[in-house]
Amino acid sequence: SVYLATVGGNVGIGTASPESLLHLQKANSGGLTTLFIDNSAASVLNNAASIRFAVDAGASVTNGGAEIKALNVDAGTGYTDLVFTNWGGANSEHMRIRYDGNVGIGTTTPGSLLSVHSSGNVYFGGNLTVSGTTNFTGTSFTSTNASTTYLTVSDTAWINKLNVSGNTSLAN
Repeated sequence: SVYLATVGGNVGIGTASPESLLHLQKANSGGLTTLFIDNSAASVLNNAASIRFAVDAGASVTNGGAEIKALNVDAGTGYTDLVFTNWGGANSEHMRIRYDGNVGIGTTTPGSLLSVHSSGNVYFGGNLTVSGTTNFTGTSFTSTNASTTYLTVSDTAWINKLNVSGNTSLAN
């Protein structure tokens, strides 16, 4: 059964004392409580279900804010990517988690576990460890604290050009 209460403009489902605009509550000891949003249309490419956020009093559902969207990327299987967008003047995708687990930042087609595409700098705060066969082409590593920042490469690394300055150790 569903209990619906309105208190001070708040709506509660499963609670008579809603604490926010929409408060969903279900006791499920040791289990999972799920909010289910379903675009029940047939499995069609680019069908989506989403949650949108806006903080501008004049924002509409098509302008301003941010969105998390489940996007159908294969009509035959219903495979779904999770897409993160925001509107900084235009609807812009920033990150995608593909149905196969690959994560893309700055790309809609991540081809590996983590794909980062940027025309600017990519910052790693701390040590960077790379393992497996690695190809560094057109890549530079700069450290503002060279005494505590390390680049570690395990296995095979192909480095096109290496410029080294300061206290540096290259070991076999």
